[in-house]
Amino acid sequence: MEPLTVITYLAVFLVIVAVGVARLDVGRCPECPHCRAEAEIRASRDRASIAALDRRYDLGRCPRCGQTGPHEHRR
Repeated sequence: MEPLTVITYLAVFLVIVAVGVARLDVGRCPECPHCRAEAEIRASRDRASIAALDRRYDLGRCPRCGQTGPHEHRR
């Protein structure tokens, strides 16, 4: 077998393996402690970016419920 053929087969095999690994659900399972920690970190980053935007555009939060923007409270 020619060396170029072997290299081509190996390259195709590596691409197939890479696609298979990319499709795994790593970091998204709800029962794994590592994934739960990653989800909490992601959520805290999202909250921090929302808070930064609120401060930048001076969108005050309601002291009663914490919502931004105009709204009314139900009695």
